[in-house]
Amino acid sequence: MVMKNFLLGLSKFILGLILAMLIMTLAGASMLRYFMARNAEPPERPTYANDLPEEPQASVTTPEADQPQLEALTIEEPEPEPAPEPEPEPEPEPEPLTAGAYGAIVTQPVG
Repeated sequence: MVMKNFLLGLSKFILGLILAMLIMTLAGASMLRYFMARNAEPPERPTYANDLPEEPQASVTTPEADQPQLEALTIEEPEPEPAPEPEPEPEPEPEPLTAGAYGAIVTQPVG
């Protein structure tokens, strides 16, 4: 009788551990799925004080109705001529090196 109660208690303990691990695994998997779904959505676009206001999108209409409006919007102004670019100044010639010296360029990878 003692051995039967011991085996019954041991089987209940093992079954309880298995059920607890199963419940914890399912809860963790559901939380993982929830957070992955939240991270898949892009956040809202931030707005700043110096942003230009967005223009409302035009509604879909027939091409005949849009024709006069499009002609009024396509007025082009002549482009101004670009300013002439200044000629670059020639680089001065380097001073001759002393005996035993050599020229080197130092490039710092940080910063």
